[in-house]
Amino acid sequence: MVNRLGSIAMTAMTAALALAARDATAKCAMTELQPSLVTDKAATVPSDGGVLVGFVAEVGQHRADGDPSVTDWKFSVAVDHTTLAPGLTVYRPKSGATIAISDAKGKAIAKYARDAKATTMMLPPPMPQKLTITASRSGRGTHRELTAALSSPPPDTAVAVILYSSTAGKALAYGRVHPGADAKAVVPWADPPRCSFSPSGTTMPTAGDKLVLAWVDQFGRIGKTSAPIGFTETKVVQDDGD
Repeated sequence: MVNRLGSIAMTAMTAALALAARDATAKCAMTELQPSLVTDKAATVPSDGGVLVGFVAEVGQHRADGDPSVTDWKFSVAVDHTTLAPGLTVYRPKSGATIAISDAKGKAIAKYARDAKATTMMLPPPMPQKLTITASRSGRGTHRELTAALSSPPPDTAVAVILYSSTAGKALAYGRVHPGADAKAVVPWADPPRCSFSPSGTTMPTAGDKLVLAWVDQFGRIGKTSAPIGFTETKVVQDDGD
């Protein structure tokens, strides 16, 4: 009888664990990276700029290989594209007074007027006082993000900040900046959210590296770079709220 009760209890426990695992999986809907316009649809594109494309994570979309900001969208004029950082690409028109964009199926995405003159605007360098990678651990794993504490808020025209490695001489990642935000901190790199992933090429800073930051405006124009600065990493802390 004791063995039978033990067997029943074990079966019940196994079923409960399987149900819990299935429930955890069900709560984790995989997200895929899709291209997303960064340039305001009402903006007029200057001759020294272009249309900036980033990415968003969407649930249940078909995952495309490679960088999501390098799209199969159709442009009404010839364009050159330059990837500024993993997941951030600017498309510069070679000519034309307007730029119409549609997706691979011909659905209209946006239409921009184009100014024949350059605005000759240069973003100032970011002024990071400290770079810190903070790590937190929960039942779902460890999450890390790099925060740049600034001596002054981002300029109103900045929409993103690019993180460069001075050792590798390349862009590691970028973070979005909300224009006009009176915040003296930005996050240029972070682990992707649970059930998601980062654009191909995104790289975590390595110990001992000196990092450089630069603002980007909505037309893909990169401002002056900051002086190289090292970073510190905090110990992993337990996040009991997750």
